[in-house]
Amino acid sequence: MTHLRRAKSILIVDSYLGRVGVYDENTLEQTGWFPSFKKSLKHPLYIYALECGSVALIEGCKGINIYNYNGVIFVFSNMIKGDFRGLAESEDGELITLEIVQDKHFVRFYERSAGKDEFKLGNSIELKTSQSKMSDLKALPRYLVYRKNKVYISDYGAAKIYILDILTGHQENVGFYGRGSEHLVNPLPLLVDDHQNILVADQYRKRIHVFDAKGIHAKRVHYKRSEYKNPYGFLRLGNFVYLSFWAKDRAEKSGVVRFVMKEGSSAEEERPQNMRMSSPLDVLL
Repeated sequence: MTHLRRAKSILIVDSYLGRVGVYDENTLEQTGWFPSFKKSLKHPLYIYALECGSVALIEGCKGINIYNYNGVIFVFSNMIKGDFRGLAESEDGELITLEIVQDKHFVRFYERSAGKDEFKLGNSIELKTSQSKMSDLKALPRYLVYRKNKVYISDYGAAKIYILDILTGHQENVGFYGRGSEHLVNPLPLLVDDHQNILVADQYRKRIHVFDAKGIHAKRVHYKRSEYKNPYGFLRLGNFVYLSFWAKDRAEKSGVVRFVMKEGSSAEEERPQNMRMSSPLDVLL
């Protein structure tokens, strides 16, 4: 999920149906498809609107597609081939992602050529994953965000959040697997706020965990809609935080829950009676 300022829209990936919806940033009414209604996508995973105006989209096992706005519509302009997870952008306009190469994971920094959608690989750092001795906890890094010279990555399999300082190269991880109230099971989308607090949505626990800047578990935020099971994207716009969900099959619902950020707390879900339909998403406004 990403914010497209040019069009005052939010782009939301639906991996199960192989599409990216375009929604009005205020009403979340659907206004179209990205990049167009006719363009079919093969297992879209992550999307990110770059500061230069282009949009990066990861398609499973293919690579990162770059779309450029030609004044009327977005058109395909370039591809970075590889098996990638997560997208972010640095203050210098570097495209940041995680590449999987023969069971190893590398944080890649791609430098954009001035005025063109051509990207050259710059810095590359191998991620030190937390592989548990328990056979059923295999490292599966999935989501990635960037904030103030640090890269944060969620590990769906090992129930960890990795923090990589790109200036010093120091790596650490927070969170533990377990069934206790402060434990993680299957963390997926991440968000880091202005004070470097980490918000992570857990697919199994159906709630958001909040860790402070020191990596200490601070609180939990529950979302009450039980039909939402697969959190897939985080987005902050002003004082609102949006959490999107996608359906694994047609029996489940896709949707978006909006939380309001309040003084003294990380997030509070708005009242569920404001729920309404907005095809193809259920939207809590």
